[in-house]
Amino acid sequence: MADLEAAAKEYNPDGLPIAIEGLKHLGSYLEVIHEDGEESLAKFVRVLLRLARANETYEKGARTRSDFDRWGQDALDLLADLREMTISRVGALPAP
Repeated sequence: MADLEAAAKEYNPDGLPIAIEGLKHLGSYLEVIHEDGEESLAKFVRVLLRLARANETYEKGARTRSDFDRWGQDALDLLADLREMTISRVGALPAP
């Protein structure tokens, strides 16, 4: 997660710093394995896919610095949610 957070903080006009397809594949995999009634994993998948959609929107835009700043803040908020859900599910994450 630290790599994803770092990518959302450093502007790169050449492209999207967080892989969209990887997020989508992970979300699809987790959707398949999650058990009915397990709301915490379903919520994790929703947030993960929101991050993928935010990345797609940014990628399709002009990718200006102001676009990056907007996307970066959204991405950091979503990553914070994912970090919190991960910690509550599996415990503390290792330090970067």
